Amino acid sequence: MENDKIIKWCINQSRRQRHDFMNYLQVIFGYLQINKPNEALNYIKKINNKMVMLSQIYNLESSYIALIIQDIISIIERCGLEWHIKSIISYISDEEITKNINKYFDTLEKIKNELMLIIKSDFKKQEIYITVYSIDNIQYILLTNTSNFDDSYLSELNNSKDLIHKYDYLDCKAVLIKVI
Repeated sequence: MENDKIIKWCINQSRRQRHDFMNYLQVIFGYLQINKPNEALNYIKKINNKMVMLSQIYNLESSYIALIIQDIISIIERCGLEWHIKSIISYISDEEITKNINKYFDTLEKIKNELMLIIKSDFKKQEIYITVYSIDNIQYILLTNTSNFDDSYLSELNNSKDLIHKYDYLDCKAVLIKVI
């Protein structure tokens, strides 16, 4: 991958974080201006929980996976939904991701646009749980509307060439994203 693409990607992530941080401060300032310190404290606790979850992502061995997950979180937040990290594997081979990252970048916008449409239509007003899997050296990110999702079917999807798989059964909704 060309260095300018990596730099642009990182700068865009930093811009989003700065924008979010400024919004957080404005909300807290607003609560304090209208003399609602308890709401400000509750909001700070909510932000703190979000930062703890983001720390799990940033502590991953692979910075690429961290940035990809951050992209997905950004999409979720733009849809006005809350998110939680359900589980995340602690080690993902950076070597495997690095040699295939161009494939991801080539389809990044397609994935993001398709994911935005799915989240808007299927996950209305629901919290989204994020899980990262590695199955046979292929990295997946699973988004579900329940923390009790039965993931036994995931290995069957391993041979598919599709980048996004949608699962919808009764009240259970899931999207499986093949990263690399």
